[in-house]
Amino acid sequence: MPGLIVAPSLPKVLIERQGIFSVHREDAMLECNCPALRGPCGGIALDDIPLALRRFQLLCIERAKRFVERQKPRGFEWHGAPLLLHGPWPSKVQNLQDASSSVWASARNRDSHDDEEHPERVLHVVSDWQPSGEGHVFMDYILVGTFLYQDKMTDLEVASGI
Repeated sequence: MPGLIVAPSLPKVLIERQGIFSVHREDAMLECNCPALRGPCGGIALDDIPLALRRFQLLCIERAKRFVERQKPRGFEWHGAPLLLHGPWPSKVQNLQDASSSVWASARNRDSHDDEEHPERVLHVVSDWQPSGEGHVFMDYILVGTFLYQDKMTDLEVASGI
């Protein structure tokens, strides 16, 4: 007769989740300590953004709502604690090499069988990254929030007769 194992009801646990959103460079109006490495950074609570930057605050709140909504189907329930903002950094995704640039045009005209390396074939995954972000159109911010998650127990097979 197989043994019967009753799983206890497990509590909800607090889990920190992060989400990234991009904004146009001119909309990146606030900077935490992280990008310039000015020391420890606890992030900037969305409610603590100065009133002078109200347009930026509303943009962050709208992105934060989307972030929270996207966590629900994954089983994460927002704890209600303030969401914290970190950034901005030059976007690694949005600032990729433009496929309509002259570099791409000359690359397309090269013979693929000329026994030469073709580094231009990976331009779509390379960005002209600069630490200052100069010349980048998009900047990334990270949202950090605390969520409740239903802890799960993993079923283990136990060999009988032990």
